[in-house]
Parts: sequence; C-alpha cells; structure tokens
Amino acid sequence: MRLEPEGGESWQVSIRLADGMSWGEYMIRRLLVGVFLMVLPSVAAAGPKGIVPKTSANRYPIHAGNDGTEVGAALLSPAEVRRAFPTM
Repeated sequence: MRLEPEGGESWQVSIRLADGMSWGEYMIRRLLVGVFLMVLPSVAAAGPKGIVPKTSANRYPIHAGNDGTEVGAALLSPAEVRRAFPTM
C-alpha cells in the first residue's frame, strides 16, 4: 500500500523558526557549532608540552655528536626545574 497525494500535489513540509530560519539551516548551524566545540580542545592542547628544545645541540653548554646525530644538555637550577615542569 502506498500513499500519494492526489493531483500532483507535494507533501513536502517546510518548517520555519520564529526568526525565519529554516529547520535545515538551523540543524546545519548546530552541527557546525558541535564540530567546532569538539575540535577546539584538541587544537588548544596541540601546542608544545614541557621543555621546547633549542634549535641546535651547539646551543647547549654541553654537546656532542657522531655521524649526524647530536646531543646537547644543560644543568637546570631548582627554580628552572620548577618553571620547566610545573605541577598540577
């Protein structure tokens, strides 16, 4: 059994909100806001964590290298350690 409108009429329903926005536009806007709110925390947390390394091992007080691999190190004071590794 199939229901069809008589005389070529359309049963399409258009829902408009009080401000004149269609239901489809409203749902698309809500979807975009939801996606934005889900992506925002990951983007905000994507920055560097901990100590950002210097551009070259030569910029550290103690450094060494072999076959293209370089390592640099620096001794931190207690105050520098507290700034570099903040506690929660």
